[in-house]
Formats: sequence, structure tokens, C-alpha cells
Amino acid sequence: MRVDFHSHILPGMDDGAKNSEMSLAMLEKEKEDGVDTVVLTPHYYMHNESVKTFLKRREHCLKRLREAAEKSGADIPKLVTAAEVSFTPSLINADVSKLCILDTDYLLLELPFKPFSTSLVNSVANFVNAVQVKVILAHIERYYPVAGMAGIQNMLSLDVLAQVNCGAMRSAIGKSAAIKLIERGQAQVIGSDCHNTVIRKPNMSFGTKQIEKKLGKKALERIDSASEMILSNADIDEIFSKQLW
Repeated sequence: MRVDFHSHILPGMDDGAKNSEMSLAMLEKEKEDGVDTVVLTPHYYMHNESVKTFLKRREHCLKRLREAAEKSGADIPKLVTAAEVSFTPSLINADVSKLCILDTDYLLLELPFKPFSTSLVNSVANFVNAVQVKVILAHIERYYPVAGMAGIQNMLSLDVLAQVNCGAMRSAIGKSAAIKLIERGQAQVIGSDCHNTVIRKPNMSFGTKQIEKKLGKKALERIDSASEMILSNADIDEIFSKQLW
């Protein structure tokens, strides 16, 4: 099963798709790229709105998208609701379980774009240990320029999974970091992080081709296996065990 774990496709929800027409065009591209399931992860910022308000907006946007898909007769991938949750220490007080990937305890968490200080790592560790969710760190390769591989390793020493963006494969630095983390089994799943149909369009086929070229089909099989396990809410330790070469 090919899953896009990071997307901004819901119409008018955040800085992603502006309308249903753009959303459908993005989903059609996902289908062309061989994606079976798209996890819808609009941005959630605790300082901007409550979880309740966010969920209400998300449901409204999803309804608009489903109605547009039905009206057009478009053949689109399966849609699964979730969120890209911006980390802040006060997030520990929010009911983040409602922001998890549908029917699972997995939460896509976006870290601040800054060095991974001991204070930040400890703060994320406190969050991971205190909440009843399982964390997937979003676009982990993106932090390489500011945190370095040592900083990323410190963050990944926590009981978390990680996702890399297919778009990272377009730059030498991003590709190097992403491939290295996938090869080590430290980044288990991938996503397009698509926002529109021009600059940040769906790119799953590009990313998977680059991964296969560098690491072989076994790497994609591991990614697809981890994707299925996450959607079935498997334990993190079980997923880690399947990442061994």
C-alpha cells in the first residue's frame, strides 16, 4: 500500500489547496503517482485556535472535497483525516488525540525550525512521554541544515517514528539526509507535503523512484509495510523491528 503521509489538499483549510478544483487536481496526480491512501494533514497551531474549532473547519472542508469528487466522478485515493501539529511545550495540555491519523494513535508532529538544543529535545521527550499518542516527526530531513545529523539523531533517540518529504530528493543536501535516514530505518514513511499544483505539487512518484534508485526495491517495501502498520495502529516497537535489513 502506497501512502502519502503528509499533504495539504483540503480546500481552503490552510496554506494548501485554495479550492476544490485544485484539491481534485492534486488528488488525481496522487492517483497517477500510484498512491492508494492520502493522509490529510492541514496545519494545526495551538496558539491560533482550539482543537474543537480546527476539527469543525476540517470537517467542513472535507465535506466540500467529497461533494466535489462525487459530482465530478473523479477517481481519487482513499482519504484519511489527520493534522500536522506544530510543537509547542503547552501542547502537552491539549487533547491531541483528536488530531491523530484516523482510527490510530499516531500524531504527525512538526518541530520548530531551529537547532535541536538539549532543552528542545527534553521538551519533546516530555510531550512524548506524557500524552497517550504515538508520534511521527514530520519532514525530519528538513532540519539537517540547522540541527545537523547529530541533532536529528538525538531527537530520533526518543520513542518516535519519522517521515521524510519526497521533495527533499530534489536537492543534494536534502536527498543525502533523507536517504541516509531511510537506509538506517530511522525514517519509516514518506509524504509529498504538497500544497498546490504548481510549486509544491504532489511528487510521490518522483520520490519513490529516487529511493528505489539509491536503496533498491527493498527500501520501498519497508516503507509500504510501515505505512500499513501505522494505519492499522501497530506498536512503534513492532514497526521498528520490521525496519531491520
